[in-house]
Amino acid sequence: MKGAKKRTSVRRKTSKGFFGKLSKTLKDHLFPHKGNKHLPHALRHKALFGYSVLLVLLKVAVISASIALPAASLFSSAITAPNIIALTNQTRENLGLGDLSVNNELSSSARMKAEDMLANQYFAHTSPAGVTPWSWFAKNGYSYKYAGENLAVYFTSAEDVYSGWLASPTHKANIIDPRYTEIGVGVAQGEYQGYPAIFVVQHFGYPKNAGTLTAPSAPKDTTGALTDIAIAPAAEPTETQTAVLGENSESAPSSIEPGSVVVTPNKESYSVSLKADEATAVTAHLGTESKALAKDESGTWKGDLAFNAASLSDNGEQLYVTTEGKNVQTTEPVALAAPETNTQSLYGFEQPKGEYKLFGVLKLEGMQDGVRQFSILSAILIGTVLLMTLIAKFNSSRVPLMAHAVAVIALALVLTAL
Repeated sequence: MKGAKKRTSVRRKTSKGFFGKLSKTLKDHLFPHKGNKHLPHALRHKALFGYSVLLVLLKVAVISASIALPAASLFSSAITAPNIIALTNQTRENLGLGDLSVNNELSSSARMKAEDMLANQYFAHTSPAGVTPWSWFAKNGYSYKYAGENLAVYFTSAEDVYSGWLASPTHKANIIDPRYTEIGVGVAQGEYQGYPAIFVVQHFGYPKNAGTLTAPSAPKDTTGALTDIAIAPAAEPTETQTAVLGENSESAPSSIEPGSVVVTPNKESYSVSLKADEATAVTAHLGTESKALAKDESGTWKGDLAFNAASLSDNGEQLYVTTEGKNVQTTEPVALAAPETNTQSLYGFEQPKGEYKLFGVLKLEGMQDGVRQFSILSAILIGTVLLMTLIAKFNSSRVPLMAHAVAVIALALVLTAL
């Protein structure tokens, strides 16, 4: 009978299993009860000392990571216009190039472009409404001989943005182009494609009224195709631009099918195609030139509109389309034509939305916030256990333990504020 009792006792003990032991441990550690003499293990000197060491080590780890990995530092400089400009000029100084001076018109155009991308949820040089980069230059009164644009999104520090640009030959070409003398940077923060995002726009320029640009010497870093830089503006656009019909501001309804307008620059003309099922005639206009479009078998109106570059504005002019129907005639802008501008320096850089991890294990992004949250939760947990203990059974002999617990709570809050 005694043996049977022993076997029964053993089975009963193992039936608690892992979760039974874990439950008992948590109870002893966090809640005052008769089994732990109304003093949770979490409030004992050894445990409180361990919490203090852990909190300090986590804070040291965050600071150490920021020093060891400055490019992905949690304390990297914020994405602001002055920080981006300072990094740009530092690179130019290192290469023996002149600093870029901040121009108010370029700053305004870059800021407006960044805000427009955020508001209309796109990341491209030409907006869904067909607004090109040169529109922002012109809107802010900046007349240029040379101009360029760099874009970036999804970065979290100025250093990350700049490192990404320098890693791309095309973006770097804009940054170290000796022809540019002025700069403007715009920043807009919000949400893009469901993720928190900061849009960064970098506008470069050489003003039209600055006189003749002397032939620049090649930068010291003569990599890629930067050793032979042509200083004359392009004779023809070097980047095909597609314009998408924007919102019609005329009172008469538009007969043009939204999204059907495509404007392609050629050497001495612009190819225009669009769909307007209800139109009986369609004419394209640019400056002093006009061209009647022809309708093909698919119902698309097409034609090549020749232009006289000398008669157009330096910053480009709107290309209009007039559609005629039954007792209705509507004229709408569909693209900004700028045949004399150098469009080759337009580049956008999108940071992958993946996670950055130290040694492939520790996620760096948000590490500081995580440590702060842990410190706050630790302070709340210790404070809650202390309060339950005081309510359950106060003992004056335990005042040193209570003071130790308060000191750890204070330490956690101080580390949170640092």
